[in-house]
Amino acid sequence: MWRKAAAIVPCWLPASAVAATTFVVLLAEAAGPKPGTGSVAFWSPAAADLPAAATIADAVGGRIARAGGLSGWWIVATAPDADAAGLYRAGAWLVVDPKFLQACARIAPGEI
Repeated sequence: MWRKAAAIVPCWLPASAVAATTFVVLLAEAAGPKPGTGSVAFWSPAAADLPAAATIADAVGGRIARAGGLSGWWIVATAPDADAAGLYRAGAWLVVDPKFLQACARIAPGEI
């Protein structure tokens, strides 16, 4: 019985799943917004245009500072005490540190 189960699931599969999950969690933590920086970047497929993005930013008392360089990404200037949870409640699907977009989009380091 045990040999049949071992033949179905390769021995490296559980270790690979744990390693991949760890990588994703560490990446999300590194890319997450830093408290007190005064700016965050968010992505939402519903915020493809400026008015929709401004509605999400307004939920945390912020304003759109610039487009993030990729479709649906927006960089928001917020109050230093604004939290990512407010952006999620307003419709953002992902909230990250705006410096993370430098690796994904054509944004010069001095522009953020």
